[in-house]
Amino acid sequence: MPARGRLAGQDVLVFDLEQPRTPEMPIYPAHRPGYSYALHRRHSDPPAGPSAGPRSSASGLLFLMEHTGTHIDAPCHQA
Repeated sequence: MPARGRLAGQDVLVFDLEQPRTPEMPIYPAHRPGYSYALHRRHSDPPAGPSAGPRSSASGLLFLMEHTGTHIDAPCHQA
C-alpha cells in the first residue's frame, strides 16, 4: 500500500520496495561485509549510572555499505 506525502510542495505517493536486510542477502563482492547488526544494549542491561534513572532501553547498531539492500537502479551504477 503506498503512503501519501508531500515532496517539494507536491502531493506524492511513496511505494516502499525495500526488502528485509539480512546477512544472507545477495551483496556485490566488492561491497562486503554488506550488512551486520549488533544489539548494543538490551532492556535487561543495568542502567549506565545513577543519572540514567530506572528506565531501561535497547539499542542496536547497523553496519552496512551505502549500496546494501534493495537497489532498483543498481545497473545504472556501473561505469
